[in-house]
Amino acid sequence: MITITPPLPIRDLPGAHPNLSTSHAPGCLVTVDLFFHVEPVDGHQAATGLVPSSPVLGNVGDPESEINALILAYGHRHTFVGTLDLTQEGDMHGDDIYRVTITDNGRAVGDWVL
Repeated sequence: MITITPPLPIRDLPGAHPNLSTSHAPGCLVTVDLFFHVEPVDGHQAATGLVPSSPVLGNVGDPESEINALILAYGHRHTFVGTLDLTQEGDMHGDDIYRVTITDNGRAVGDWVL
C-alpha cells in the first residue's frame, strides 16, 4: 500500500472523486486503477493510503500518472510513501505485476516486474 501522511480527510475531496470507491456503482466499469483506503481518523473518515481498485485488473491503465496527479493535487500538505503492486491478468504463463514506487523525491515511478 502507498500510505498518505497525515491522512487526507474525505471532506477535503470533491464529492464524486474518482479514487473514492463510493463514487462507483457496484458492477460498473471502474476507470481508475487506484482507490483511497478510507478509515476513521479522529472521528472523521480519511484516506490513509492507496490500494488497487480491484484484486486483479483486466488491463492496468496508467497508475503511475494517476498517483502523480494525486501527489500534485494533495502533496503540498500530505506525504505519499511506499510501493504498490498491481496484478494484471496474464495468459497461461501467469499474471503480470506492475509495481509503482514513490521515490525519494516524492514522485511515483512504475515498471513491470519480471
